[in-house]
Amino acid sequence: MKEYNKLILKMLVAIIAGILLQQITNFDIHLAVIVVLIGVIIILIYELLPFSRNSLKDVGIEEIIPRKSETLQRDPAFLLDAKERICILGTTVRTYWNGDNPFLNYLAQAGKKGVTIQILLLDLESKYVRGQALSEDVTDDTVKSWINNAISELKRFKEVNEIKKMELCLYDEFPVWNMIIVDSRFAKINYYLYRKSGSTVPYYVLNDKGNYNLLPPFIIYFEQLRKRSKKVI
Repeated sequence: MKEYNKLILKMLVAIIAGILLQQITNFDIHLAVIVVLIGVIIILIYELLPFSRNSLKDVGIEEIIPRKSETLQRDPAFLLDAKERICILGTTVRTYWNGDNPFLNYLAQAGKKGVTIQILLLDLESKYVRGQALSEDVTDDTVKSWINNAISELKRFKEVNEIKKMELCLYDEFPVWNMIIVDSRFAKINYYLYRKSGSTVPYYVLNDKGNYNLLPPFIIYFEQLRKRSKKVI
């Protein structure tokens, strides 16, 4: 079989898998489409680019961290490199208040320098809280309490650190991506899997270099989601 036919076959498998996912789980058709697109993009990257360390650089992938939980143990000083804006997309960001996490200290320093901070969290009234609860193996009320706590803590964070340019919005859509974007130059991205904790999923460190850079679509996604979200701060 020719290589071209193999590529077509693999893409068809991804499409069929998405259709089966939607039929078996009764997922929203939009979610099934997203799953298919992710699968097709991954296949295209693997098949059309000579996959090596150089090709990772071609798409702007600086590093792949096996588990998101490992990123929490790393120094978040990269936040201090921000000159204009820091974008944060998550669901509950409860890990920010777990133990002695220096993330908020660096975020505060960036905010005090005049950097704009924009944060998007899952709306606690959203129907998608149920899916997040299943992924974390907790009750819906527990997830809602995490989000409520995050809203309260972030309001206090803004006030205590006297950060003038900070925005918090709540989105009512199925959580797909978790991301931290610094200006338009650097990002840490990972994705949510149904009924699987986000801390177990790989994290992709992206930069703005490479011939087939992946960072711009994530920036556009964040901007569009922010416009559809409800502003709290």
